[in-house]
Amino acid sequence: MSRYKAAVLDDEDQFGRTLVETLRHIDFHVRDYRDPDTLICETFDAALPIVEHPDLVIVDLKQSLNYAQKMKLVSTLTDRDVVSEILVFSQDLSIDLESVTKMGAGAVSRSFRDCFDLMRKLRRLAEIGKRRRLYRSPGGHAHGIDSSRLHRPVFLSFSHHDLSLATGFRRNLETLGVPVWYSTIDPGDHWRDRVKDGIDQASVFVALITDSYLDSPYCVGEFMRFHARLDSGEDPALLLLPLRVRNLGASVSDEGKALSASISDRYQYVDMTTRFIDRLTAVLWQIQSAVGEDEVEGPKRRGAQQNKTAAPRLEGLVQHNYPKRPPKAPERQRNQSPRSGVRRAVNGHLQRSAKKRPSHTDGLQKP
Repeated sequence: MSRYKAAVLDDEDQFGRTLVETLRHIDFHVRDYRDPDTLICETFDAALPIVEHPDLVIVDLKQSLNYAQKMKLVSTLTDRDVVSEILVFSQDLSIDLESVTKMGAGAVSRSFRDCFDLMRKLRRLAEIGKRRRLYRSPGGHAHGIDSSRLHRPVFLSFSHHDLSLATGFRRNLETLGVPVWYSTIDPGDHWRDRVKDGIDQASVFVALITDSYLDSPYCVGEFMRFHARLDSGEDPALLLLPLRVRNLGASVSDEGKALSASISDRYQYVDMTTRFIDRLTAVLWQIQSAVGEDEVEGPKRRGAQQNKTAAPRLEGLVQHNYPKRPPKAPERQRNQSPRSGVRRAVNGHLQRSAKKRPSHTDGLQKP
């Protein structure tokens, strides 16, 4: 039985065929589609139990005749909040990244330039989708919440009105291997305690600043809790990133405007309202660098020593020429100080000199 389930929408060209066959060889059960409507009907039919949904949906967004239909599929899946992770393969990220992210999906370049890293990303996203699928399935709550959700290095704070953007931001970060805490609370959860724990465990706090965020008491409370950690000086490595993803509108309250001014007085906003792609890329890599290798999910954390093929991109390509140990000395020469060698040399010289000197008894015969 395959470990993961995937649904792939592609144009059956060389890239698509190679992708599908590769997934099938690395423990994926893959259903391959050409038509977006067929994928929706067969994979996410209302009568189909959640446990049968795919862990990962891949949309090959090649510039083709059904490009608009594929984009509509991405929008439909994110609006439905399906359990599957959604990843778009883009032929031109400079065109697609902003719209795909704002819809709520992740995006990668349509290329096999780094195929080994790409396969790791796909397995990582499929694992996230699988955990969510099993948890939301009937009886899934009996196993308790996924423990990996409780302690993650990045806390993503957002208003529920901005869920699509937050989901896209989260998926792009997790594609890079950075685990993200995001407050999608299920019924019956002890949500307030879990939110506090998530904030207290995070080393990076990302706030998606919008009108809704500034007027949300819960969002403001999350921001202030992480700020209190920063203000205490308990950890100088903590990072708070307020991202202004929309310009403030007329609907924001006076309290929200005052809060926005207070935040800008203390922290440097990242303005995402212009040059979205450049700034999103910079923010993603800044977070990945701040989190560090120890917190990034990948082969180093999951045991690179046991699986050399799963090592980071440069691992296995660069040979480490460590200096070799000198050969062991013979047993009789071990544990001897340098002085002992000097003494041996001097004694040998004296012995050789003594053999050459004539003795005062030379030439005398014994009686």
